[in-house]
Amino acid sequence: MKMRRILLSGVVLFFSCQFAWADPNPSGDQKQPERSVTKLDNQSIEEFLAAHPPENLRNTPQAAPEGKKEVFRLRWQDGLVAGVAALLIALIAIYNKNKASAKREKKEREESVQKSMGLSEGEKKVIQESESAPPTAINEKNYWRYVPGVLLYPLKGQVVFATIGGAIFFAAMNVAMYAPFYGLIVLIMFFCYWVGCMVSIIETAVSVEREDAFDWPDFMAWFDWIGKAVLMVLSWVLCYGPAAAYYFYFKRYDLIFFALVVIGGFIAPMYTLAVSLVGGLSSLNIVNIFKSIGCTFVPYVLTLIFLVLTQALNLLVNRIPLVFIPIWGGLFKWLIFVYFLFVNMRLLGLFYKAHRLKLRWYGEDENDA
Repeated sequence: MKMRRILLSGVVLFFSCQFAWADPNPSGDQKQPERSVTKLDNQSIEEFLAAHPPENLRNTPQAAPEGKKEVFRLRWQDGLVAGVAALLIALIAIYNKNKASAKREKKEREESVQKSMGLSEGEKKVIQESESAPPTAINEKNYWRYVPGVLLYPLKGQVVFATIGGAIFFAAMNVAMYAPFYGLIVLIMFFCYWVGCMVSIIETAVSVEREDAFDWPDFMAWFDWIGKAVLMVLSWVLCYGPAAAYYFYFKRYDLIFFALVVIGGFIAPMYTLAVSLVGGLSSLNIVNIFKSIGCTFVPYVLTLIFLVLTQALNLLVNRIPLVFIPIWGGLFKWLIFVYFLFVNMRLLGLFYKAHRLKLRWYGEDENDA
């Protein structure tokens, strides 16, 4: 019985293997399904990518055609730089032309004096009194002949050494500001001495006839510079305080806000002159400031336009690649800062010197001209 079961199991296993290993298509009539082969070309690939764009290619800008590739593209900033540079070059050319004409007139006077050597003593005295007058000092009429020269003032005589030394000094103070605790003290010293330099440049322009002279303010006269710095801060508060108060109260930038900013910038240079030359709380009298602007309105506005142009040039120069070089770029940036400090303050000093008879801050009279 047991043997019969074993034989039956073997027969079943044998036929099962035969069915498993049998050819499913013994006659060969039925063929296996052929695989579809899809040929890919550029058009089909583009259609597929258009329907299913990859994530990293969706916002990829298309390359410009080779025939329309832009080699050099001009921007509006380039035009602004070219315009400001052309204007400043023209002003320097006018200044050099006026300087050459002044030298020619001086030479002609010397030649006329030499020709008059055969005249009598009385005639010589009359000619010498008429021609040996001091060179035409800056006044309201010839003020604009001296204006282009302020761009060359930091590059003349001993002012060159003051410009380079000032850049090194301010750069060193800027590094010292990062010191813990002492940095705040250095910051206050920096601001006070900066105001002192502004005052010194203006006073030199007013009192010294030479165009290549300058002396840095006394480093130990800190009480004087602190007083000037406090007055300067108060003048800035009077200029820009209304705009700041309007913004903090209404929390918006609108036409009124920008009008207040423009008015503050309009009176700020006159405040700088008053604080530098007059000093004291009387220099903060806004009524006197507007009176001074009113009696010199046209030349004051033109001087402000020149100041705006120099500031635009300052911003453009600070964007050149040389400024971003480590260490040396920072020193070059402070050199630019000191250069335009000399230019702007020299211009304000010459403005006061030319129009002092109209301003009459010290009680000048027409007979003092």
